[in-house]
Amino acid sequence: MVLTSWIILLISIAFLAHQVWDDFKTFPAFVEETDSAKRRNYFRKMLVESSLKYGVAAIIGLAALSSLNGLINYPEILNAARMEALSFMGSTHGELARIGWIVAAVFFIPLAATTVIPFIQKIEDLPKGGAVALMARNQKEARWGYLLSLNAGVVEEIAFRLLLPLALYFITGNFILSYVIATLMFGIGHAYQGIGGIIATTIIGLILTAIYVLTAQLWLVVVIHVLVDIRGLVILPIGLGLMTPEEATQTHPDAE
Repeated sequence: MVLTSWIILLISIAFLAHQVWDDFKTFPAFVEETDSAKRRNYFRKMLVESSLKYGVAAIIGLAALSSLNGLINYPEILNAARMEALSFMGSTHGELARIGWIVAAVFFIPLAATTVIPFIQKIEDLPKGGAVALMARNQKEARWGYLLSLNAGVVEEIAFRLLLPLALYFITGNFILSYVIATLMFGIGHAYQGIGGIIATTIIGLILTAIYVLTAQLWLVVVIHVLVDIRGLVILPIGLGLMTPEEATQTHPDAE
């Protein structure tokens, strides 16, 4: 499994490096783009590439590690190390799960609060690039926002919360280090958002990792990730005036 894990890690690094390089070349032009059709083409490209690199490839990687059951149940090989690393928090799965649900709930309090802020803030007050550039401008872009959010929540959690920590554990034998490295890679994957975006995404990644490790429920972090992205790509644009609620629901004659 060690050799297979090294292959998975190296391929993941190559995918990540290619994504960062491609984003640095293409994202600045996307930020300046005002044509919605071209913006949607960019969204389509993001969706396809992400699905292949972090979705299909991750499933193949899990199959190579004989760990496809990790999609449903927490990987057995990590469980003993998990209980040992978190023994100071609780001695049973139930105790750890309760803490994990508390962390998830606390995470949503500031998230819900900051959702209100854009409704009293102007788009001019925010940076032009980064995640702001991905926010939907109309109904058709909002549809892509939902698709991108769903895709990212599923494939990125499988890749960065399941496959990579598992492969890294086979390589390092260190439970905590495996998750830390995987989370750092998750943050670097959002380099197009700048240093601030990398830091913010890494912090969110650490929170999602904590929730996953404590609850041992992959579906939970997938749902949280999807909701966080929908908030950013579809809901916040309404508050910022990029897309009004009426525009978000209006059907245009040329709607895709």
